[in-house]
Amino acid sequence: MPNARCRPGRIFAAVAAIAATLMASAAAPLYVGRTGAIVEARAGESTNAIDAPGSLDKWLPAERIALVIANANYADEPLRQPIGDARALAEQLRQRRFDVDLRENLTNDGIKRAITRLQARIRPGSTALIFFGGYGVQAGGRSYMLPIGVQIWNEKDVLRHGIDIEPVLAEMSRNGAAVKLAVLDASRRNPFERRFRGYSHGLAPIVMPPGSLAIFADTPGQVTRDSGAEHGLLVGALLDELRFPGLSAEDIFHRARSDVARASNRQQVPWVASTLIEDFYFGMVEQAAASPPDAR
Repeated sequence: MPNARCRPGRIFAAVAAIAATLMASAAAPLYVGRTGAIVEARAGESTNAIDAPGSLDKWLPAERIALVIANANYADEPLRQPIGDARALAEQLRQRRFDVDLRENLTNDGIKRAITRLQARIRPGSTALIFFGGYGVQAGGRSYMLPIGVQIWNEKDVLRHGIDIEPVLAEMSRNGAAVKLAVLDASRRNPFERRFRGYSHGLAPIVMPPGSLAIFADTPGQVTRDSGAEHGLLVGALLDELRFPGLSAEDIFHRARSDVARASNRQQVPWVASTLIEDFYFGMVEQAAASPPDAR
């Protein structure tokens, strides 16, 4: 008859196996996902992550920088909304860990210096955002931001004094920015258009490097007029949608477009373009686990 007594070696092996199982379970904690499902976290993944592949940490670069420009004091026809729009947006970006350089009423040299500072601060893997509120114009199929203190009489003046947005984004990419964001609230009907023939209204579509996301206040070739509200329609919509950190930047831009179209009875439909490779979130890691509002 076999010996019924357990040998000490077998007892030790059984205890070791149980301990290993418990340790493996502790290494893979469970958390409640955004859909309400109980999910096992993968090794190295934060339990604050949303129901998406991997941790949300990789969507939040360590460095976030922004250049926010508001031009309002144009000699021909001053604007009322850009200053307030830029200040409000800059504050929201600061709350989302952006290092913001806010500039108002810049000349051509002033804009160039501000862009140079922005480019110098970019590090590999960082996120760089540029906002321009003021007058914009298209010439030769390109979109230009117009500085303060210039006289625009023809297309050559636009090329000489305007700031083309495409080289700005391209330089961001060369400097290593993983995510490039551009917000151009510059589709206004401006006082320069009646001065030269062959003028095209609004802004032109732009060519962007990979990893970019842009929004214009209106469809290319269309123009808007400032309302009497505190904020312009585009910035007002962005401020509203930024309250929901669980939304990606692309979702926020698309929802803002819908908000503006609805508020203007489709008289103003912002243009959104993206070459993003991965989702980017404005919110914090822990905030981004919050449920977004219903999809529109």
